[in-house]
Amino acid sequence: MGSQDANRYMGFGRGVIMLRTFLMGRKKAAGYLLLAGVDDETGYSTGLPGDRIQYFKFTASATGVANTIRVYASGAGNVKVAIYGGTDGFPSRLDIGSSTGAAVVAGWNDITITDFPVMQGRTYWIALLSDAEVCVSKDISGTNTRYWVAKEYDGYTWQVNWDGYSGTDGYSGAVNAGRNGALESKHYATWRLGDKDDSVVLTNGNLTAHNQNGSSLRSVRANICISSGKWYWEYVFTTKSFGGSTWSRLGIGKASAELHDKGPGDDANGWGYVAGDGQKLHAGSASAYGSAIETQGDVLGIALDMDAGKVWFAKNGTWLASGNPAAGTDEAFSGITGVIYPIICVYAGPDYEWWTANFGASAFAYTPPAGFNSGVYLK
Repeated sequence: MGSQDANRYMGFGRGVIMLRTFLMGRKKAAGYLLLAGVDDETGYSTGLPGDRIQYFKFTASATGVANTIRVYASGAGNVKVAIYGGTDGFPSRLDIGSSTGAAVVAGWNDITITDFPVMQGRTYWIALLSDAEVCVSKDISGTNTRYWVAKEYDGYTWQVNWDGYSGTDGYSGAVNAGRNGALESKHYATWRLGDKDDSVVLTNGNLTAHNQNGSSLRSVRANICISSGKWYWEYVFTTKSFGGSTWSRLGIGKASAELHDKGPGDDANGWGYVAGDGQKLHAGSASAYGSAIETQGDVLGIALDMDAGKVWFAKNGTWLASGNPAAGTDEAFSGITGVIYPIICVYAGPDYEWWTANFGASAFAYTPPAGFNSGVYLK
């Protein structure tokens, strides 16, 4: 995705909702295109109470499509989010809002919104309403403004024309915490056209892979690599047009992993799951692990923790062999180091099977484990 596929983020810290005004370039350490906000996690002020709408004003410095508001919370609570327009110094027009709310936990939370186009140079107001004191603010003197008005969280619906304000809380500036209040863009992975066996055909925006070369193993590597952090994505058994088992390999590997007549795990540079019998595979050595994936629509989830060098596999939402990625226990493989790519090996011929990767650009079939990034995107 380019800058037209930007994600909107907003964050909290300990007690208050926050927004930033510093703007980043096309790539930044967190893997997003920062269109508006302050990338600073220091100097927090005291927390703000729940049951109070906070309206934050900022000017976008780049153009993009926002689809997520990112929230950083100090604890558990619920948050409703909205975006207002208005150039007269007030948030005078509701552009988009979620009145159902979203549960948040301590740490970063991504709240999905309907795609919303943002134009460089225009003024936008991000509105947040929480039911508890789970956010933190930072006072940054400047031209930004924050209004607030007391409103009960329960039952509140965003108004087409804003609900007015009770005051500014003595605040003039930006609110921030980590990456909150920022318009950012995630660039999700796809399969890479130039990094595959010639027999692999890619469709569906280079997310669905098919092998057109008879009875064989043919692989493709993703266009984004992972060297640190915790990441979750899914492989979906999209189409099956014959009666036997599939021997595709699903997993991860290095840039040196062989793609012709091999899949992830067939050599020492990859770690994989054999779809036909559920065995795990590394360096050509297979061992019992899960069960076969033979039904169209089956999903293999991958949780990769490169900080710990571990990977887990889940079949249709259940982590196999008592694995627990969130706790970091009972992994399928450990000792994984270096730079790693998602890799899939599609078995058989023209009328056999198709596999689709979901690297996070669309909703997952199952919930990622706690603490893991939802998808694979630029870092």
